[in-house]
Amino acid sequence: MHSQERTKVIDIKPPKRLGGNIRRWEWKDNSAVENVSKKSSTRRLILKTISLVLLLTGIIGGGLWHVLAEANVVVSYKTREVQRAAEIMPGEELVFQMAERDWTEEDTFPVSGKETIAEQAEGIIRVFNTSTSNQTLVATTRFMSEDGKLFRSLERVVVPASGKEGSRTVPGQKDVRVRAAEAGEEYNIPTSKFSIPGLSTLPLYTQIYGESLEPMKGGMKREVSTVRDEDMEKAKEVITLKAKERALLQLAEKDVPPGYFLLLPTHSFENERITFSHLKGEEATEIVVRVQLTVMAGIALVEDVEKAASVVLSEELLSDELLYEESFDISFTEGQRKESLLLTARALAYREVTSREITSLLAGMAVGKAEQELNSHPYLQKADVSITPFWRGSLPRGEQKIHVRFSF
Repeated sequence: MHSQERTKVIDIKPPKRLGGNIRRWEWKDNSAVENVSKKSSTRRLILKTISLVLLLTGIIGGGLWHVLAEANVVVSYKTREVQRAAEIMPGEELVFQMAERDWTEEDTFPVSGKETIAEQAEGIIRVFNTSTSNQTLVATTRFMSEDGKLFRSLERVVVPASGKEGSRTVPGQKDVRVRAAEAGEEYNIPTSKFSIPGLSTLPLYTQIYGESLEPMKGGMKREVSTVRDEDMEKAKEVITLKAKERALLQLAEKDVPPGYFLLLPTHSFENERITFSHLKGEEATEIVVRVQLTVMAGIALVEDVEKAASVVLSEELLSDELLYEESFDISFTEGQRKESLLLTARALAYREVTSREITSLLAGMAVGKAEQELNSHPYLQKADVSITPFWRGSLPRGEQKIHVRFSF
């Protein structure tokens, strides 16, 4: 039996002509294609990264808003001014102590008095006696100069008689002090010979005479300034007032400790002493006046003064009103009663709103709505709300993150 091998026949068809929808195969550079592909992949990666970052930022930012979010609220109270005055008794309704200071004030003042000072010339005349007997000249004996100026002796003298010195006769002599009969510079005469008019009818007129050995001096007439009573009184009044004002000012500036209030109407002055450089009638162009004194005044703790003022002003407050203590304006004057003081106080009154009330009201509220709520509050004048971060439109829900500050 013969085996028969089967043979497979494959027909090979000739290639068709290129045409129709069949494209010609061409050789291309694969490196350019690879570059385009890489750039597309890089752009897709960058876009994905940015998207992821934005997503994470939004998630983190949203979380940080809840952690870092804060609101600042500034509100000002509606206020009204209240004022009242009342008498109080220091030592009873207000405890105080005394402060004191010693003070010296000195100043110069002009004088207004005018006087003419007239002084007479004086000098010494040597009297000669050529007679044989002593001659007594009483005080006020007149001596006439060669030019007719009259002088009078100031003392009684005895002029001895003439004597002998050998064969020569020597007149007796005696010096006597004299003063011009009138004041004036014209009596300041040079050395001169003098006669004695009282002896003019006697033989002694030629026997007794005088002669000055030095010029006469001191004669004058001049107008000078002098101190009058009015000058002293006016100076005393002015400098005493000045001393008291300055002493009180110095006490207020240097002797009132911090935290104390000066009770001005309680001040007093003691130990006043005044001295003058010149007295009434003395020649001077000005006088120097000095005053020494001690000033004393009561001082009280500011806290006690404000308590007393609060008591006085409480009569003017409505039932739910409070006083803004930093607005206190307090003064004291003398009261009607003996040793009393009139306390006049003025301050701002307001109705209180607590921070808790505001934070509980505003928590989670939109900024515009929050300001509207506060500005319509009957106890508040104005409100300003700011938040962090600034782009958020509402306040934090946590009250502890809302900070409230009050102003007046």
